[in-house]
Amino acid sequence: MKKPMITYRGYVATVRTNTTKTGRSVANVTLGWMPRRQDETGQWVDAREETTWFDATLWGEAADAAHQLSKGDEVVLTGVPNIATYQTKDGGYGVKIEVTDAAVALVETKTHREQSRAARSGTNNTGWGNQSQAPANGPQGSAQQAWGGAQNDYDSAPF
Repeated sequence: MKKPMITYRGYVATVRTNTTKTGRSVANVTLGWMPRRQDETGQWVDAREETTWFDATLWGEAADAAHQLSKGDEVVLTGVPNIATYQTKDGGYGVKIEVTDAAVALVETKTHREQSRAARSGTNNTGWGNQSQAPANGPQGSAQQAWGGAQNDYDSAPF
């Protein structure tokens, strides 16, 4: 029986890469998402107080490509969802969604296009990891650079 696949859109919080004992690349990508809305002045504000967290595990070529992701990058994540709890720093508990059989695609924003164009012309060396130019809020651009896919691997992640 096939498992349900769900697609999420959020922002990269962390990227961790490693190699299993058998030499296979693996990456764990944590995404955060919070709904936003425009207030009466037209400014974007958080629509609620809690962030929804997603942990995705990428294998093989998808994990190798994950080094291109940086904190703040907007991505689209597709995979099989599983609910998990975790302990917070203050001793409470939170809920996160663990995503397996994951694929991640970087959402190309105006900032990414400008940096990419500048890098090709040799005028900018910052690349997409420039933390001072985080993507703007709200949906925009198109999904580019898709990585991953449903690749069942029973080798455990070394995190």
